[in-house]
Amino acid sequence: MVDLPETAVRFLRLTETRNLSAAKEFLAADVRFIAPGGAIFDDLDAYVAGGSRRYRSIQKEITGTHTADAGAERTAVYVFGTLRGIALNGDPISGVRFIDRLTFDHDRIVLHEVWNDLAL
Repeated sequence: MVDLPETAVRFLRLTETRNLSAAKEFLAADVRFIAPGGAIFDDLDAYVAGGSRRYRSIQKEITGTHTADAGAERTAVYVFGTLRGIALNGDPISGVRFIDRLTFDHDRIVLHEVWNDLAL
């Protein structure tokens, strides 16, 4: 059986380091991404490109995960912690709270929702 919290964190780390080809191995064909502010993407490359319009770099300091039933044989993994990085204007970013909710259909991510306190 697949360890979904470990899979979620691995996916986030691969995305963070821009190893998108490896990250895509975790995704369902019909995956959707919902970014802060409600922007919706159906492609990992477009989702990552959307973030590059908000900051130069960003890293997640993960402090925990939580798993919950998401209905219809799906499981949600919540990954939470703080963000650090560099804003587009060069200012440092640190201590910004985030929650990522990755919904799995069996072992594939079908939905990735992101919330954070980053105000850029």
